[in-house]
Amino acid sequence: MDRREVAKLLGDFGEQARPAVPALLRASADANWDVQENASVALTRIGEPAAGELAAIICDGRDRALSERAAMALERMHPRTRSALPRLVDEFSGLPENLQILLAPVLGRSAAEHPRIIGVLGEVARSSTRLNVRLAALKALALSPVLDDDLKTLMNEGLSDPMLEVRFHSAAGLWRTMGDHAAALPAIASGLTNGALRIEAVTLLGEMGEAAGPAVPELVRVLADERVYRPLRTPPSAGIALSRIGDRALEFVAPLLQSTNAQTRLNAVITIGLFGPRGGAQGRDLLPLLSDPEREVRFSAALSLSSVGLHVSNAVPVLFEILDEDDPFLVTWAGDALAKIDSKLAPGNTAR
Repeated sequence: MDRREVAKLLGDFGEQARPAVPALLRASADANWDVQENASVALTRIGEPAAGELAAIICDGRDRALSERAAMALERMHPRTRSALPRLVDEFSGLPENLQILLAPVLGRSAAEHPRIIGVLGEVARSSTRLNVRLAALKALALSPVLDDDLKTLMNEGLSDPMLEVRFHSAAGLWRTMGDHAAALPAIASGLTNGALRIEAVTLLGEMGEAAGPAVPELVRVLADERVYRPLRTPPSAGIALSRIGDRALEFVAPLLQSTNAQTRLNAVITIGLFGPRGGAQGRDLLPLLSDPEREVRFSAALSLSSVGLHVSNAVPVLFEILDEDDPFLVTWAGDALAKIDSKLAPGNTAR
């Protein structure tokens, strides 16, 4: 029996395999991927008893690498981590920075299981001298299923912090835990100006929907510069957010169709298509782009016209051009668009 089979067998023993937790933890870093995977799965299957053993290894701290692997294992084991919480809560503030960052999400998700978790994470979020630790604690608090006045106070305090990252994650926490979009919106919108925060800011604004309306002009500026690989398959994230915020955004997107930058035009065309039938009013603005010198812009214009419900014959030559592509997704989309213009134009009904 080789190591892969041993690791799997220990998982089959479940709670009875508790004494093997240290060995399984070491095996979770084995050079053989199958051994790693089977050992990680075995730790999860042992469950609560393994969580307690992992907490002991973390807090012992004699083997830094082993402690880090134990923290990562606990992250994967949620929610079967209750037996680890008492010791982690007691010692969290004194753990090394890397372990605090790894364990903060474990505590945040488990806040309902232990009365001191919110207080411990809150104290670290307020007083740690390490920005990465403060941010990890704030992000963890945003995962908490517990809603209380202390948590709201902490998040509101963070909105006036001199660090943009702290203001941003405090606002994200207010939105995700309290649904307080009015207080959170300015700080979240400010994240659009920071490369490290931009994607999360766009996602949060999209989640807010109509409440994020004041941030539309800033989001459109992000849309103009966004670069996406295979955008017809993976639309620009700012475009997705704008389509969720509401129809008001369309009037801000439409001017980008006139941009001299092909990527900006492409992003605008795709974004209008994301609105579906709600984008019909701007659909006519897409017609000139059927003759755009850039192939992807032409393609997106033809497909977006169909998406907004404008099934016009002007798009037929470009849709037939798409049918010659190797991408089955685009070919199917173009075929559907042709069928909506005229059922006789569907690929199965016409010879070319």
